[in-house]
Amino acid sequence: MESSIAQLLRKQHCDLLDLKAMKPTSFKGEKAERWKPWARRTKAYCNAKHPGFRSALEWAEQQQSEILDFTGCPWERASAMNSALYEFLCQSLGGHAAVLADTPGLEERGFEVWRQLHAQYAPAGANYEMDMLQDLMSQTQAKDMPSLAEAAVKFEHD
Repeated sequence: MESSIAQLLRKQHCDLLDLKAMKPTSFKGEKAERWKPWARRTKAYCNAKHPGFRSALEWAEQQQSEILDFTGCPWERASAMNSALYEFLCQSLGGHAAVLADTPGLEERGFEVWRQLHAQYAPAGANYEMDMLQDLMSQTQAKDMPSLAEAAVKFEHD
């Protein structure tokens, strides 16, 4: 009886994330759209589906040149998941960002597409800092007392 209970406990799987309800959002690459929050949610989604995915995406972001092989990648399944990531990105990208995924030569090369997206849209430098400060200085007025608390929390987070 103890061994059957131990087997049952090992078979139980406790998921913190409901992947049926957690759907990836679209990224269009527009000026008002923020890369970091979208990339964070996308990494979380991919990692929840396949543990280790986040480390491979972060590895791809750090690459300075075109990704031709996966030498040095911390996730052993990265090569096998390359085309799946490409298909996922084709479904998740729109607007200017989708043009990058449609570039000839990048078919089935999801990690290279991710690297180029990160290089193009990841915030860096004084322009990003100025945009963030400008957003902080142009807060909208709260409509009522309950929404004031929410607005204060958002302001503190920003």
